[in-house]
Amino acid sequence: LEASVALAEAGQADLGTATGGLIKVMNAYNFSADQANFAADVFTATVGKGVGSMDEFVSAMSPIAGLTSSVGIGFDEVGASMAFITSKGQTASAAGTQLRAAITSLLNPNETLNRLLQSMGMESGSAMLEQYGLAESLGMINTALGGSSDAMAKALGSTEALQGAIALTQDGFSSFADTYRSGLE
Repeated sequence: LEASVALAEAGQADLGTATGGLIKVMNAYNFSADQANFAADVFTATVGKGVGSMDEFVSAMSPIAGLTSSVGIGFDEVGASMAFITSKGQTASAAGTQLRAAITSLLNPNETLNRLLQSMGMESGSAMLEQYGLAESLGMINTALGGSSDAMAKALGSTEALQGAIALTQDGFSSFADTYRSGLE
């Protein structure tokens, strides 16, 4: 409860929205009560580094927490990714959609992506996500495709997945994510 109140106050957000989002994330990641402050800190850092309100980020991040948790993507990576994508002109809602689409493309690869994953020695897209996380996995795919946006579009299969991949494979994302994570510490 204290984490929910602090989260709502920090982001000038609706207490119900903040509490509901925090509970969804904590349940999705199987966080214990003593990890509530970490989840709240991720939301707060995302608002601070991204472009959008607490209500917008909570509404966009909490619905994908079950998916991101299930494939081993840390909630701090979700926050850094959301913040970065919104800093490049997307809304929090669009950023959440792009992350979901990119993850789904890796979990259910089309024939092109499946062949590429096999040529990279990857057992599956889910194994790649679990081992490397989303941004690094997309970066590896981008490198294997020679940096071609056209090839990336074909491999990922959707505009939303491609938009998220293009954002997360930009040169500046890695340093942005490092700064984001150091702010959480």
